[in-house]
Amino acid sequence: MTIKSLGNTLATFKDIFGRTGNRASNNRLFFSATSSGTIATPASGLAPGNGYVYHTFTGPGTFTASGPPTAVEVLMVAGGGGGGDSNSTGHGGNGGAGGGGLVEVTSLPVSSSPGSYTITVGAGGVATANPSATPGPSRNGGNSTISNPNITTLTAKGGGGGGDDNTDTVGSGPTVGSGGGSWGGGGAPVPGSAGQPGTNSLYGATDYGFAGGGSAGVTPAYAAGGGGGAGGAGGSAPSPSTSGSGGAGRQYPQFTGPLIGVPSLAPLSGYFAGGGGGGNSHPAAGGGGGGTSGSGGLGGGGNAGSQGIANSGGGGGGIPGPSSSGTNVSGGSGIVIIRYLA
Repeated sequence: MTIKSLGNTLATFKDIFGRTGNRASNNRLFFSATSSGTIATPASGLAPGNGYVYHTFTGPGTFTASGPPTAVEVLMVAGGGGGGDSNSTGHGGNGGAGGGGLVEVTSLPVSSSPGSYTITVGAGGVATANPSATPGPSRNGGNSTISNPNITTLTAKGGGGGGDDNTDTVGSGPTVGSGGGSWGGGGAPVPGSAGQPGTNSLYGATDYGFAGGGSAGVTPAYAAGGGGGAGGAGGSAPSPSTSGSGGAGRQYPQFTGPLIGVPSLAPLSGYFAGGGGGGNSHPAAGGGGGGTSGSGGLGGGGNAGSQGIANSGGGGGGIPGPSSSGTNVSGGSGIVIIRYLA
């Protein structure tokens, strides 16, 4: 058994990603990196006082390493899916969308030859209530990736779109991070499955994504299922008038808004990729709750649904049903964060 080396910052001792033994010493004395493109931190990175430098990408860009080969830690979140948005037929609520797939990488090798790592950040799935059903897969969130000739490309898959009332087309299967929630029509609509787990296996990568929830499966079924999240499955509607909540997000205290330079994410306390709540068209009921800490949008009750939080990868909430107006229930965009010891 090893212990963490003396002479390191307090954050090094507390950090669950922190290295032990000789690896805990600062081996990046001659390593440096810059970033360019649409980022939320300075090009040289952000050093908020916890012993690490953070490079945060809220849009496409390039991470450039210089110095000897080393390893960095990465958190990748794809865009959340858009919530179910049909308001033309039937009376059921529309499904909540899945949160973006989440990838945690403990030791990504980087070097200066070649030193440029291309970053893409997935957009949230777009959804706007309209007179005709828009298939759930067309509202899937966008993928986030990291690529370089020396590494196998890492991919976080976009969240699945929520199901539309009376169509049951949800974002599902191998192309999505977490699955979309089922619509609230009669019968037994099938929720979306998750495709993120097993996508990445190198560099200490772990994938997170869960299935969406189903409807009550009876007629009349006003309530829809919630979208899956990175921390848990979407909730199925427990009754015809009670919608399923979005699946929980996954929490990373070492990547909170203040540490990564994105103040708008501070209220989420490090949660990412929560699922959107299912919509509910019952006149006396509200929609399902969003994923843990609000990264997923609330499901609509009455005539409102809410979007996933930008740069959290949260899924959009489903709109209630035919009584709804043009409520936008798009998913939240993703994010890519790279950090290393200062």
